Order: sequence, then C-alpha cells, then structure tokens
Amino acid sequence: MEFTTSTSLVWNDPATYLTAFNEPSLYLIIFNVLLTVPFGVYLRYYFQYSWKKTLLGSFMLSLSFECLQLSALFGIYPRPYRLFDVDDLITNSFGGMCGYVLTPIFVHFLPTRSKLDEEAFQKGQQVTSMRRVVAFFSDVLFILIASFLFYYVCTKYFTITTFLQTLLVFYGCLVCSVTLLLFILPIFTKGWTFGKALVKIKLVNEEDERPKWYQYFLHFFPLYLFILPIPLMLLMLFDIYFSIPSTYQICILALAVLLCAFYLVSLKTGIHMLFHHNKTAYFERLVKLKNHSMIQVTTKAAVQETKIETANTEEVAEENIENTL
Repeated sequence: MEFTTSTSLVWNDPATYLTAFNEPSLYLIIFNVLLTVPFGVYLRYYFQYSWKKTLLGSFMLSLSFECLQLSALFGIYPRPYRLFDVDDLITNSFGGMCGYVLTPIFVHFLPTRSKLDEEAFQKGQQVTSMRRVVAFFSDVLFILIASFLFYYVCTKYFTITTFLQTLLVFYGCLVCSVTLLLFILPIFTKGWTFGKALVKIKLVNEEDERPKWYQYFLHFFPLYLFILPIPLMLLMLFDIYFSIPSTYQICILALAVLLCAFYLVSLKTGIHMLFHHNKTAYFERLVKLKNHSMIQVTTKAAVQETKIETANTEEVAEENIENTL
C-alpha cells in the first residue's frame, strides 16, 4: 500500500504518532475505514447478514464509489476527478467488517427490529404532505415531458408560423398529455399515476374503493387544464391584445385581471392543500376522492404474523451475537 512509503509513522516510536495523524496518507485511510463501519453494522443488525455477505456488500459499495468517480459523476465533469484506487477498496471493505464485529456493542442501544418495522408500517399508512408534494410535482414533470414530445411531433407534420399558433398547439399537446397520463392511465391502473406510484399512493373514493371514470375527469382536469395553464392563457391574451381593435382591448384586460386574481387565489389554496392533509380544493369536493397509501399491512392477522416472524428472527440473531461474544 502507498501508506507504507509515504508516512512518517514508526510503529515502535510513539513520538511519530501525532505527526503521522496529521498526514493525508494516514487520516485518509482512517476515514475510509470509518466511512463503511455504519454500513457493516446495518447489514448485520437489520438484515442479519453473515460476515461473508457483509464483506461482499461492503466491497460492492466501495466498488460503486470508485466506478462513479471514473464516470466523472455520470458525465457532469469533463473527465474523472479521481483515480481508481485499490487501497480504497481494501479500507472500505475492512470498515464494513469492523462494523460487523462491533454490532453486538451497538445492538443494546438500538431499537428492536420489530419496533422499527412497526413504526415504518405506521408511517407508511399516512399520506404525508411530502408524499403529496412529490407526487404532484412528479406528475407535472411527466406531463411537461409528454407535452414537449407531442409538440415536437406536431412541428414535424404541421407548419407553425405565429406565436399564438405555438401557444395553441402546445396547449393542445398539454390536453393530450393530461388525458393520457391523468385520465386514461388511472382508469387502467385503478387510481395510480406515475407521480403517485413513485410514493406508493393512489386515488380512492370515500369507501376506499376504485373511483368511477368521470371522477378522474373532475379531479384532474380543472387543475391541470385550467388553473395551472393560466400563465399560458395570459400569454395568448397578450398576443391577442395587440391584434384586435382598441374597443375590445378593455375586455381582454378585464379577462386577464380576472384570470390573474383567480390564479393567485388558487395558488394560495393549492399550497395550503399540499401541506395540510385534510385540506381539499373546491373542485375536488364534488368528486370526494382521497389519496390512499399502499404501504400497509391489510389485516390484523398479517400484522401479527409479521411480528411473530420478526421476533423469531431477533431471537436467532441475539443467540448468534451471544455466541460470538
């Protein structure tokens, strides 16, 4: 290893220890070892991995670090910013094994596995604000991607010359995207959209059953085809304003002011709704749909069975740890 030739450490001379700890050749090794100690503890404590699996997992984790460095963080940098270092593979793998050996010390201070699983199930059953926010913005992202793809196809087959035509064609593409992703898709997936699938939630009615097809229409279309595209509509009105007689311009201005006011009120309501679980939009109160979490154990018998299996696993793990000690 490079450490043996680049350090001033002399094992039988304590006077060199403090100087050596200030040298990169030594503290980099120490930090590389400490980096994967928690990983080794986690593999043995929660997954009950053997030392062979822990060693393999630590090695593969370290190998992924080195490969990411060689890829220049997936091309973000123009070239690799670090070299592939075999010493890092050795020290990271050693750190994982240190975590495996030290697990019996930490296990007395950590919550039991059954408690962790029970808390995870309870949290998973709640549709938190964060899950709603992630689902919403993910759906918006997918809709925008699909809309731009539709628009790209339209530009290949149709000639678009004016700014107003561009806006109208893009709005048509937006309608197609929303219809496909937020109307047709949930009908076939029983309430799932791409965004909701990412956070394991879906739409259900008040009886926790599959909604009717028209309920998806009333739930999604007012928001995604009227409220959110209001800035696009304002751009259309701005373009129309300069191409009509002055006698009609006051009507366009009045309509624009009304749309702005409605958009700001809806935006305030939407932000409040995203961060408050029981808050619903005015247009959603007609359809009475709600988000339902799919991360749950459906029956008490399944819960009890899970607890029994977890308890048996913990008993075996404690016996192994006691035998190790």
